[in-house]
Amino acid sequence: MRRDDKPLKRLNRFKYRELNYFCYQYNSWKAQIRDIEGSLGVSGVNYDGMPHAHNNESPVENVAIRLALLSSKVDIVEKAARLTDAELASALLRYCTTPGMSFQQLCKKENVHCSQATFYRKRSEFFCKLDKLKEENFYSELPRKYRAVEKHHRGKWTS
Repeated sequence: MRRDDKPLKRLNRFKYRELNYFCYQYNSWKAQIRDIEGSLGVSGVNYDGMPHAHNNESPVENVAIRLALLSSKVDIVEKAARLTDAELASALLRYCTTPGMSFQQLCKKENVHCSQATFYRKRSEFFCKLDKLKEENFYSELPRKYRAVEKHHRGKWTS
């Protein structure tokens, strides 16, 4: 097991891997957002003024929901990096969203103004902040009446 793939002190290995693979999707999400934003505009929709009950889905609404979900995920990752260290945010993002990147490769692409040990501590902080932000985002999406029940069960069944 590589040093940077070991579980972090405050996260078990499964939570760490969940967050790690979440971050690996960051570049894909950014590309999907660019594709969606590039294709926005007037499309070939037939506006005949008549209601059509056979299709209740709105393609515009579906695109807007997809864009909001993708943007939310990207924002969570970027916010965790900024909250961890504003000066290292770009390096943290590049390192944590690029599978297999070594610290030496990172230093060639980004201005890293700290030692490798310090960077790994910052990476650990990043994942802890990301975990907290993901949890907050998840619970903000739940209806209020289910939040108390879910938090109660989480505290009881998980450590």
